[in-house]
Amino acid sequence: MKSHKRFRFKILPENQLIIENWSGEFNLKEILDFKNTELLEPEWNSSYNVLADDRDINIITDFINEDMNDYLPLSENFIKQRKTAVLTNSPSQVVAPTLMNLKKPSEALVNIEIFSTINAALAWLNIDPEESQKIYYILEELKED
Repeated sequence: MKSHKRFRFKILPENQLIIENWSGEFNLKEILDFKNTELLEPEWNSSYNVLADDRDINIITDFINEDMNDYLPLSENFIKQRKTAVLTNSPSQVVAPTLMNLKKPSEALVNIEIFSTINAALAWLNIDPEESQKIYYILEELKED
């Protein structure tokens, strides 16, 4: 795992999708601070689904004591129905998204699922299989230093 922190993303309006890449060690506040920078992008849309590549992240936090209500901006624009597919490759990476899903405020309509393969994540997000090569390319592009 890379030692420096990095959050990169690409918004694909044509697919109504946001692709994220995380690398390094983050606590919950840092993750949500980075997510808030994403919200400032002109193309950002609260109804877009998210493909979060968490395969190079180490989340360091005590979710048991964290109150998601303290962090999430639950404005009308933020709470629209959408899906977040989280790509992981180790059991330790499954814990944080699972706890986020359990502890999210009831008003947050985001549905979070965890996947170990890109194809399964894209199928769940209802991404056209013809678009998968483009998504693979973007995921690799976001990883580059």
